[in-house]
Amino acid sequence: MIDVQSFWDLNEQWFLDHSAVKDPGAAWQEWRKWLDGSRGSDPWPMFCKLLEKAGGVGRATVQLYLSPNDWTQLGDHTLWDLDYISHKLGVELPPRERVVRRPRPDLRGTRRIALLCDLDCVPSPRFHIEVLRSLVRVGQARHIAVSIHALSPGDPHFHFSVERIIGLERPEGIIWFRMTPDDLSLGILNLGNRIPAVVVHGALKSYGAPILGHVFPDQSRIKEDVEQWARTLSEADGGSKDVVVVAMPREGEGRVSIRNQRIDYVHAGLCAAGLQPHLVEVSDYSAANAQNVCRIWPDALGYVCLSDEIAIAVLQLRTAVGKSTEGRVLGFDNSPLADRHGIPSFSQSLEEIGTCTWGLFTDFFRRTDNSWPEFRPTPVALKLIPR
Repeated sequence: MIDVQSFWDLNEQWFLDHSAVKDPGAAWQEWRKWLDGSRGSDPWPMFCKLLEKAGGVGRATVQLYLSPNDWTQLGDHTLWDLDYISHKLGVELPPRERVVRRPRPDLRGTRRIALLCDLDCVPSPRFHIEVLRSLVRVGQARHIAVSIHALSPGDPHFHFSVERIIGLERPEGIIWFRMTPDDLSLGILNLGNRIPAVVVHGALKSYGAPILGHVFPDQSRIKEDVEQWARTLSEADGGSKDVVVVAMPREGEGRVSIRNQRIDYVHAGLCAAGLQPHLVEVSDYSAANAQNVCRIWPDALGYVCLSDEIAIAVLQLRTAVGKSTEGRVLGFDNSPLADRHGIPSFSQSLEEIGTCTWGLFTDFFRRTDNSWPEFRPTPVALKLIPR
């Protein structure tokens, strides 16, 4: 049963929330006048007319959609549109068995994948560019069109933006890049036919459907690699045992994040080598932060910088004042600049991220049964490149 007043309220909210509608107040009044002509006391016929007009479909399609047996005859996009409209209007349809349906693989066609990323907080512009290039390049080779959408999880309209992107783009898959989908986001993906999704560099945790897998760096070797590097420092200089770790602030109290894990592994490796780590937090990973690092710790035994830009700047500042630099600075991201300046640096195998991500989607689209695949954690090797 649909409550008449709440139905009117939700109809009005539809126009207020829909930023594509010019003058939503006037549009709402026109819409109400149209509905009021045949509304009577039963809101159900009004709801059916709303589905026809807002969904751009005919009365026969609406009848199929509302039938507990015949709705399976409709196409995926039509079902998504009508499910989306029903959800926005607060109409709970009778429960029906979910059927996972996908278009048959067509190697000549092009699939559409929407990539959602947080560009408001960029720790490393090069990291973003290289990963996006990898995803787009591998996607093109596999006949996949990638649309990139910048979102901010802190935006109060975040979830509406996700709904809007899905409604307009109608993607066949979603990539969450450096963002962790919450329960409401997963609910949006589960509307109608589930939209398969892959998380790339999100929070380190298990995800449920419709997340196919999580592509993240395997950082387990960081402790061992840092320890081996640190032991060469202690052998070369028997004096100071202070090693500076330069990183952005930890993410969230108790949160299992890639950054937090990375800092912990570096700290453990230095301690295992008998050295004393000191964390210096920076607001971003630009080279400008190196000056403050060298001012606070001008005579440290070594520097572990979670950014090649800062590592190179530390190297240059120490060289400028005549201090020893050989083997004392460790970088991150294995950039061409690190290679040029001879700085050992951790490689995140950025090219492999694209291959692993599309592999998850390809395996999904090739499935012939209706069962949903198990969530697959997909680690990408991270290793130290010595120089």
